[in-house]
Order: sequence, then structure tokens, then C-alpha cells
Amino acid sequence: MSITNILALPLANLAMSTGTNEDWLDAVEYVYDDGSGNLPNLWPQLDIRGIMFWLQVRPFDVAPEVDIEGTTQDGTMLIGTYPDIGFLVFNVGEPRMRVLVPGSYVADVVATADGFTRRTLVIDLTVTQGITREPFLMSPWRQEVVLAPPNLTSLQARAPLRIAASPQQARIAKAIAK
Repeated sequence: MSITNILALPLANLAMSTGTNEDWLDAVEYVYDDGSGNLPNLWPQLDIRGIMFWLQVRPFDVAPEVDIEGTTQDGTMLIGTYPDIGFLVFNVGEPRMRVLVPGSYVADVVATADGFTRRTLVIDLTVTQGITREPFLMSPWRQEVVLAPPNLTSLQARAPLRIAASPQQARIAKAIAK
């Protein structure tokens, strides 16, 4: 059994916004307090490799329909490549966003690894109606871009949200790993 940092992941509440005419590309950076006394913006990244993340977006929490669903296994969520191993990237393509009705949605992200499943992100998502839309989006002039798993040092998405694991969470994860 490989040991990951799943137990060091905190539960975070986020507000995000995207549009119906764009790829939903946002990133969350997980960091941890290494005891160095540095400010949180200098803390090292928490290695989230080996953890499977699962996203669901719904119009409200008890709604039976799922408007967006994806995982790190299908590419809807991505984990950064070295040295960006603490980044979780939302990678929902414009074709999937185009069919959403503009409005407010709720989402969460569940992490699974090492026999544990934990909810790690709770999201209030606002989807706005894009102004630039068909016929351009269906035009043969539109250039399709294939997004490979990113080297996040070159990815120019919105600024990542930094989420810090507490020293206690890091200690618990290390104790269980022993």
C-alpha cells in the first residue's frame, strides 16, 4: 500500500466563477506549514500525487442531476507535474461549459487514496452567460487546442488558491503513515 498525503488535506470552502463560453481552468495549490517560520506564501507544496480527486457540480446540494462530473482519472481534474505536485487543476472544457444554464451551482471535490475517502473542497460556483458565443464557437475558423496535463510553471490560468494543511493534519498523516 502506497502512502499519500490524503489525511493532510484540509476541507476548504471556495467561491469560483466561470463562463459558458470558456474552459473552466482554475487551480488550487495545497501547501503545508513546514515549521520554518516562513509566511504561508513561502510554505512548500503538499504532494498530492497518488490521490484520486472526484468533482461533481449540481444546481443545488440535494438535486438528483449532476451537471458536471469528472475525476483525475478522466482529465477533468489534473494534478500538477513535478515540481508543481501540490496543484489541483480544474480542467473542464468549453464544450461542457457551453451547455450549462447560467446561474449558481454547488460542487464538491472528494479525494480517495490509501483506503480513505474525504471531502476536500466545497465550492459555490457562479456560471455567467458568455457574451462571445455561437456562431463563432461553431465556426471552422475556431482553432482547437488540446490541453495535455500541464507543467504548471507555464500554465497561465487564474492565480491558484493556496490551501494550507495545518501542522496537526500533517502530523496525523505522518503518524498514520508509520
